[in-house]
Amino acid sequence: MSRERAAQSKLLDLETQLSRNKTELNQLRRNKDDVSDLQGMLLLWLVVSWQQLESINQGPVDVLRKSHGAVSECDVLSMADG
Repeated sequence: MSRERAAQSKLLDLETQLSRNKTELNQLRRNKDDVSDLQGMLLLWLVVSWQQLESINQGPVDVLRKSHGAVSECDVLSMADG
């Protein structure tokens, strides 16, 4: 009788572990899908942003230079006022 109980207990433990592993696998699959979706959205955002830069006939370096220059000019003007 004791052997039978031990075997039933072991079987229950294995079934519980299998259930946990299946749940974890499903969660990992969902996480993988979420990451893939996020990567796709980020790539689309980068493409659209790049196209917008090209459409205004400025390269990204020119945009950064101009924005840096605008910030620097604002700093100088604010220091002159203060």
